[in-house]
Amino acid sequence: MASTSRQPQVELADAFEEIAPSASTSGRSRVPVKKMPYDVFINHRGPDVKYTVATTLHNTLSVLGFRVFLDSEELEMRDFLPGEIEEAMRSPSLHIAIFSQNYAQSPWCLAELSFIFKTGKQIVPIFYHVQPDDVRYAKGVYADALSQHKNKGRYTSKKLEEWKNALNNVSYNAGYIINNKEDEERLLKNIVNCVLKVIKNVPLVVAKHPVGLNEVVIDFERTRLQSAEGHCTVQFVGIWGMGGSGKTSLAKQLYNNKYKNMERCSFLLDAGSKNILYQKQKKLLRGLGLKDVSVDNIEEGKGILGSRLKSVQVLIVLDDVDKVDQLDALVPKKDNLGCGSLIIVTTRELQVLRSWGISSIYKMKALDSPHAKQLFCCHAFLQPSPLPDFEDLVKNFLYVCKGLPCL
Repeated sequence: MASTSRQPQVELADAFEEIAPSASTSGRSRVPVKKMPYDVFINHRGPDVKYTVATTLHNTLSVLGFRVFLDSEELEMRDFLPGEIEEAMRSPSLHIAIFSQNYAQSPWCLAELSFIFKTGKQIVPIFYHVQPDDVRYAKGVYADALSQHKNKGRYTSKKLEEWKNALNNVSYNAGYIINNKEDEERLLKNIVNCVLKVIKNVPLVVAKHPVGLNEVVIDFERTRLQSAEGHCTVQFVGIWGMGGSGKTSLAKQLYNNKYKNMERCSFLLDAGSKNILYQKQKKLLRGLGLKDVSVDNIEEGKGILGSRLKSVQVLIVLDDVDKVDQLDALVPKKDNLGCGSLIIVTTRELQVLRSWGISSIYKMKALDSPHAKQLFCCHAFLQPSPLPDFEDLVKNFLYVCKGLPCL
């Protein structure tokens, strides 16, 4: 996944100068009140497509686990504050621009498109009841809309050329033409598949009952992760502990916290399973987005991991490793990785980490009594406290398990 930190830094004010839209001209009367990373941003004119293709796409992708920005879902009524929408446009790996009949009438839509285009992020166009040439060469309703903007004298010639340039360039991207309801139903699956190909990484399901996990994550990041600010770091960190101590849950949450800022990432569950090592290498490479490679033996896999990830910022999590040769086969050499790369290894075998040279090791601790009790009760009684008459039994169990109720 592309790192947002390496994209060209486009100033929001440059794209939105002179723009102060009202609901009647743009369909944008609301702005986000919270900043969070999104996977997909849908650029559209609300009155044309809000309750048809835009909402259908939003709902379909949301069910699949993607975070999709669509203003009817993400915004609430308040004053126009364009700065608050910046992160919603910067963070996604993919943008979808829905060009409709009245799209170019909205200066806000055109400013959004111009801003996104300048970031260099991928934009998939949908031509909704308009033809690509109308968008590409500013013909028909698009010519009329741009002429109206010019005649109002509100926008400079430079701004109008900027909008036309964005329309022209984006219209050449591979996209979809929807002329009727049948097209919309037929192409929806293709559009969703396109998103799936571009954005493979979605948050992992961490744990059914993540009791006490936040505190552990904070402690891990405070004590084991170095700050990459100001210098290049490639970090190898081990998570060591008994079975049931929460190693995998911690690793999953760390992955979810970090993957959006990495160029490529992969979480290899059960890295210590009985599969042949080069098969694990293939699975790891697929997770890193390298699906076009063939691996027939371990040494070939090592070479591919080294060459194809040269200078790439990666996040790799290897879960439940139990032998040194697994790390030899699955971890690229430090010198081959890009600045900011992070490799996390979970294991029950402390000596595996030490033998391979991983010195930064986080030891999983037993839960304190209140958290251990809550976690056990969530599993046993589907509630955070014991059922009546079970207090003594729970107390005895927790004494025996020593803070590891899932052991």
